[in-house]
Amino acid sequence: MEKNKKETALDWFIEQLEEKGSSWENARIKRVQISIDVTEYFELKIQAEEIERQQIIDAHLCGQNSNEEFDGQTEIEYYNQTYEK
Repeated sequence: MEKNKKETALDWFIEQLEEKGSSWENARIKRVQISIDVTEYFELKIQAEEIERQQIIDAHLCGQNSNEEFDGQTEIEYYNQTYEK
């Protein structure tokens, strides 16, 4: 991910699951499984929800200051510039 790009809450959550969990892939039945302690899973879920909450608040604030922040960009262009990989 580029330096100036932000990570979405979903990207962060998936990355954490893959890092902390044991994963294995079964190509024959086209399945990826991740095993993680339930307590750790709920901690990651709470953190991801907080990240998402903050991102929604930030997006709302940017919308209030849209003349300065978006500089003529559409919402999709802003998202792609800010979050896309």
